[in-house]
Amino acid sequence: MGFPDLQTLFRQLAPCRDSDAKIETVARAAQGYATGFAGIALRAICLCVISAVSAEAQTALPAKENSPNARLMSVAEGRVIVRTAFQGDEREQGARDCSHVVQAVFATAGFAYPYASSFEIYSGGENFARVKYPRAGDVIAWPGHVGILVNPAQHSFFSLVRTGLEEQDYESVYWRSRGRPRFYRLRIGSGVILSAAKSSISPKIKNPVGEK
Repeated sequence: MGFPDLQTLFRQLAPCRDSDAKIETVARAAQGYATGFAGIALRAICLCVISAVSAEAQTALPAKENSPNARLMSVAEGRVIVRTAFQGDEREQGARDCSHVVQAVFATAGFAYPYASSFEIYSGGENFARVKYPRAGDVIAWPGHVGILVNPAQHSFFSLVRTGLEEQDYESVYWRSRGRPRFYRLRIGSGVILSAAKSSISPKIKNPVGEK
């Protein structure tokens, strides 16, 4: 398989309207050229683009203050988030990148929050609190990608990847190559709009978070 020239790569990047979509385009291209010199070269390009877009996104982040009345999402609420993720809601199916998928899942589950890119979540913000010990329903973030934690004991998370909406292992070789992820928990009451979940739990996923 031939090595794509830079003009082709950046033509693919041009239509992307936000940072996450740009990173997904480059990361997917790198996965398609995983071996040989071409693969090494494209991975180097990927790292350069990630660094450049990350710096641009983080520079643009406004200063935010946390609400004193906010609380962190509970264990039960986190389980609802995970169950909702596997329902395949229309908003998830129509989302163009990982950060919009995560936002759609939370909104469908009844925890709508203002859109935030993976860089904004990774860098911290008023709607999420970084946690040391993650649990089901937390958000896992790299610069350029986010997902929803399914089962920390199994290192599993749900997200939009090259092959579609699916569950993956964040300790796999590929995700380890993206760097060390950070884990965040939703703050309830800091711009989060609570509403009733709009659909029931999917019968296909009986026990996604290892409940007893």
